[in-house]
Amino acid sequence: MVAAVHVEAGWDPATLLEETRWVESLDKPDGIPTRYVAAVALEAAGAQAAVAAQAGYDRVVGVRARLSWHADRPSGSPRAPI
Repeated sequence: MVAAVHVEAGWDPATLLEETRWVESLDKPDGIPTRYVAAVALEAAGAQAAVAAQAGYDRVVGVRARLSWHADRPSGSPRAPI
């Protein structure tokens, strides 16, 4: 493997920057993951500041905003009434 991308993984929506901090703190003897796609709640107040905070990490190359997320039904699980 020569490169890999960490794509945000459903961290607590109240502390999305913490996922980036955590991934950044991991030992990377081979430089893997090479880049990150971080999470930002673009609909939230302070979204612009959140994007700027994520962009402060050299490995962050993009952000992802989940448009459909429910804590009781993670992505990929069968549909159930909410």
